[in-house]
Amino acid sequence: DIVKKVKDGKFFFNPIDWKHASEEAKDLVRAQLQISPANRIKAADCLLHPWCSSPPDRPSRTSTTVANLSSFRSHNQLKTAAMQVIAKNLGEGELQQLKTVFASLDKNGDGSLTMTELAAGLETSGLMGSVDLKEI
Repeated sequence: DIVKKVKDGKFFFNPIDWKHASEEAKDLVRAQLQISPANRIKAADCLLHPWCSSPPDRPSRTSTTVANLSSFRSHNQLKTAAMQVIAKNLGEGELQQLKTVFASLDKNGDGSLTMTELAAGLETSGLMGSVDLKEI
């Protein structure tokens, strides 16, 4: 969902996560997330951006940032490990069946399911009423 919003150019700076970030930092991120490559800031220009070239006006929030990145990494590692355990314990036929179901849900073929694709699959299978997508 976050990736789709960024791809669509519809992102915002959550005040909880960005409360210590300067406007210059936010400006640099906005410049890097431009949809059109022609409008996107170049790597060399990033280094010349005021946020990179001027000393910070506040104390660093590195510990919070590192903790957030570490938490994100741990979550992804757990997810990957769980998927590997599931895949290793499935028979070839079951694994192929899961691949087929996934491919049928992945309408745009990008290798991941959006909430829209998941909802459409649940609707088609008649399971939509029994699942709360916001809890997934």
